[in-house]
Amino acid sequence: MLAAAAGGDAELDLSCVHSVDSTSVSILLSWVRVLQAKGVKPHITGVPDKMRSLMRLYGVERLLAGCFAS
Repeated sequence: MLAAAAGGDAELDLSCVHSVDSTSVSILLSWVRVLQAKGVKPHITGVPDKMRSLMRLYGVERLLAGCFAS
């Protein structure tokens, strides 16, 4: 995922992700940071409920809010 971000891929569909943990959230944050550093706005779709719950628990959901596709 981070290599894709370095290449400028700004779309991420997580709808097929079934297992998440704190590492998943950390990698997602890193992907967002790489894109934002390149001036690219990330677009995230299909975020699993468990991942959103972890984001709220860790206090990072607001950092990613602008990245979620409506």
